Amino acid sequence: MTGWRATGTATDPDRLIALYGTLCDANVRRELGLTGRVRRLGRCRLQGVLHDLGPYPALAEGKGVVHGELFELMDGGVLAVMDAYEAFDAARPKLSDYIRVRVRLTDPDVECWIYRYNRPLRGVPRVLGGDWLQHRGRRRSLTLTRPL
Repeated sequence: MTGWRATGTATDPDRLIALYGTLCDANVRRELGLTGRVRRLGRCRLQGVLHDLGPYPALAEGKGVVHGELFELMDGGVLAVMDAYEAFDAARPKLSDYIRVRVRLTDPDVECWIYRYNRPLRGVPRVLGGDWLQHRGRRRSLTLTRPL
């Protein structure tokens, strides 16, 4: 994808990615140098199940609904940065923590990239409601309101 430019349509699946976890945070994207290189298109939903790994979520296949944000990739180097952040190696997917796959969202009805967790999740708690940002906010709120 080197030299890739944002010349296609916003519905080109190679230029779209649905994010549902830490990469939804603008501060994380800024730290990774992605500011101005991705454009938020809005909220989205996809089929799957989220699990709570502590500092970040894990998306697994399943019948649930996961809430996320849809982004347009503005240059070809963005996926390499995100792949490294998600510990995805296209040359060795079986050894990767996450794999990048293309899926069709349930809302909006478009095809895009996502990162799906690539390790066993037995015993890992689920994120009820499928919204990591809300879940993380509730978790922080509980931490702040617990007596010392």
